Amino acid sequence: MNTTIMGISRTKVDVVIIGAGVVGLAVAEALSRTHPGQSIVVLERHSKFGQEASSHNSEVIHAGIYYNGLPIKQRTCIRGRELLYDFCRKWNIPHRICGKLIVTSAPEQIKTIETLAVRAKDLGVPMERLSASETQKKLGHPTIGEALWSSTSGIVDTHDFMNRLEALATNQGVLLMYSHVVKRCSVEDLGGVLIEAVDSSGKALLIEAQSLINAAGLGSDRIAKQLNPDWNVEIRPCRGRYFSLSAKWSGKFSFLCYPVPDPKGGLGIHLTVDMGGKCKLGPDVDWDSGRGIRADDSLLYRFGGVDEKRSNNFYEAGSKYLHGLRIEDLIPDYIGVRPKLFENGDLIKDFMIRKGESGRDIHLLGIESPGVTSALALAEEICAI
Repeated sequence: MNTTIMGISRTKVDVVIIGAGVVGLAVAEALSRTHPGQSIVVLERHSKFGQEASSHNSEVIHAGIYYNGLPIKQRTCIRGRELLYDFCRKWNIPHRICGKLIVTSAPEQIKTIETLAVRAKDLGVPMERLSASETQKKLGHPTIGEALWSSTSGIVDTHDFMNRLEALATNQGVLLMYSHVVKRCSVEDLGGVLIEAVDSSGKALLIEAQSLINAAGLGSDRIAKQLNPDWNVEIRPCRGRYFSLSAKWSGKFSFLCYPVPDPKGGLGIHLTVDMGGKCKLGPDVDWDSGRGIRADDSLLYRFGGVDEKRSNNFYEAGSKYLHGLRIEDLIPDYIGVRPKLFENGDLIKDFMIRKGESGRDIHLLGIESPGVTSALALAEEICAI
């Protein structure tokens, strides 16, 4: 039902989803398919889908072995991987099960891959241990150490994936409203959630929804705290740069190559390939250069100048497993931004799925890697709440 009060359009719907990244689109598609007849609106501040973290990542389909002690990441990654491969096959989404090497470059790292191998076995994730000579032959590097081979890891064209989710959701009746910035959300006295948004011309819109799903990524904490003032949650941006490798490296590798996980955070600067064979190194972990910039500000994605120290860091990391790499091979490419979740000042490493105090709002917070892999499984879980 649509009404106009004091010149402002007011609409009643069943569900509002905030955010048209990969998770918001996956939720919209799943909800419209499993709950036919519901009126569902997606509000997105950008002019098209997936303009933030969903399009600034490695496009890797993860196997699911890195998330020990992080139950939501672990289960949604493993479940999401299978759902994503099935989805890609069904809808002809460009993807490849290319496999991943997790390599050691120092003897003290052997214990880490032993731990990962045991974890993979416990989770039922296929994993093969390679000797140093086998790894050297596979990678073409004369001094690299032992490795693990993850046969179920892969890559996906995230744009085509999101494009298909958008098309399916739209065909199932979802209304996607781009260029609409959510300004305020509040719980109505008689139930439901009131959302105030403005479009690119400044025109205001009020939507009264029976329920709200917050998949706003870098802006998700702001929405959560408007509806739940007692929640002490905060999203802090953590940037990660990517460097492309020069044309001589294109097509040289058909698989992914990762160092052992970085104890300081992240999976380390790793080698990825895209569907066209282009090679990239990244991302690094940079908490500093995003300070003072709002978590949902597009400035976070501007690469800017590349200082010599940062280039040297990438060269040093890549040289450990790319034989013959030169610093001249590194070409600045793009930046990804991880929406790191803090609660009461403490870093929360797992995904957070939390229902609001009103029972009308559901919040997806801290959805970083492996968000693309987990998206369909996260949507499945939201539909079951």
